[in-house]
Amino acid sequence: SVTILSPLEAIRKRSGMYVGRTDENGLHHLMKEIVDNSVDEAMAGYCTKIIVKIHADGSLSVQDNGRGIPVGKNSEGVEVLEVMFTTTHSGGKFDNDAYENSGGLHGVGTTVVNALSLWTHITVWKHGKEFEMKFNERVTDGLKEIKSIPAKQTGTLVRFMPDPEIFTTVIWDYDRIYEILKEKAYLNKGLLIEFIDERSNDAVILQKDNGILDMMMDLTYDKKCICNPIVISENKKGVDTKLDIVLRFMNSADEVDKSFANGIP
Repeated sequence: SVTILSPLEAIRKRSGMYVGRTDENGLHHLMKEIVDNSVDEAMAGYCTKIIVKIHADGSLSVQDNGRGIPVGKNSEGVEVLEVMFTTTHSGGKFDNDAYENSGGLHGVGTTVVNALSLWTHITVWKHGKEFEMKFNERVTDGLKEIKSIPAKQTGTLVRFMPDPEIFTTVIWDYDRIYEILKEKAYLNKGLLIEFIDERSNDAVILQKDNGILDMMMDLTYDKKCICNPIVISENKKGVDTKLDIVLRFMNSADEVDKSFANGIP
């Protein structure tokens, strides 16, 4: 007996394979997938601001001012935006043409979010126009051109409602998201991240002008240190890898060490 599932059906059937567990960890993994796409735009030098919002209805949105997800049809006549949200292993990160470095490498993030949500709404600002595509229970009625906008305005907004049939909880944890976004701010010097919670009317701006040096200072602010932070940055010509290190010695043995590759722990 052989069964062939569509990509979205496969993700729903074995969701743990894609988000780990279907508890609060898996729920917040959805948020990280979309945030990481926006952060990748920032690492590529095209995005300066990200807005993450928990909406009063329980949905979550991520908006950036990057280049905007491509719109238009691929060589098979299918809308690229639809491919990005319904097909695994699709995206612009399998070569170095669009992204020299990126945290999302597998091309499943947006598809997983759509597969495990009741609905997903995507807005793209690109080519002097606002485009919209909506998925309701993973079905879309296609790409719509909404209105004309200033030619310089670009970006993407993804808003989704996690499916309570999949997750044991669909309640977003403010503190957990705050810590994730603060870490992203440390790792992307100067990137402005705005976090809004409509449930409580809380709003905060996260921006770290000194990057991981600020992370080091915050990690050691209450510790006895025997030296100032040592900053090492290596970016050699002809070598693909760029390395940034901040190191500080303390007079106690309670070591703290964190490491990241392309912004991912």
